[in-house]
Amino acid sequence: MGDCRNCKAVKEHANVIYEDAVCIATLPGNGATLGHIKVFPKQHSHMLEQFDDDISVQLLSVATQASMAVFEAVGAHGTNIIINNGISGEREHITINVIPRKDGDKLDFMWKGKQSSQDDLEKVKAKLIAHTQFLGYQIAKEPHAKQAKTPEVAAKELPKETEEDDDSDDFLIRQLDRIP
Repeated sequence: MGDCRNCKAVKEHANVIYEDAVCIATLPGNGATLGHIKVFPKQHSHMLEQFDDDISVQLLSVATQASMAVFEAVGAHGTNIIINNGISGEREHITINVIPRKDGDKLDFMWKGKQSSQDDLEKVKAKLIAHTQFLGYQIAKEPHAKQAKTPEVAAKELPKETEEDDDSDDFLIRQLDRIP
């Protein structure tokens, strides 16, 4: 935490464009483009998942408002909103980057896709669905059908827990271990 750039930015209060009790939005001196905004919580944390939902909602709301502001303020044609989540090199503090984009800006956020087999896709799809059922959304049964928020249906679709179930692979259980 002592070397965290975002914690230093909170203390130094430099280039702040927005601040509330939860978060701060700043213009980094070395942004990807002019108008690049960094939104981050005042409280030091490595991961968005470590916060209560109200803090996460506030962070994302401020990032959304920042995105709308850069359209007007710097004449952006679009934005990239990138969330640095988890420890990775110097990004040790959760940060939401709002990067203004313009035609021909020569920023390259492209990466080469890695081809996956249909078998691998099906396996990861099953795991992801099992771990996102708590969202309360039903997966559309028909191609191109809209997904409706139907918690009652989603609750019926949850897999039945048995005594044999092993919680070691359960994301929600692991998240409880992260709470200080």
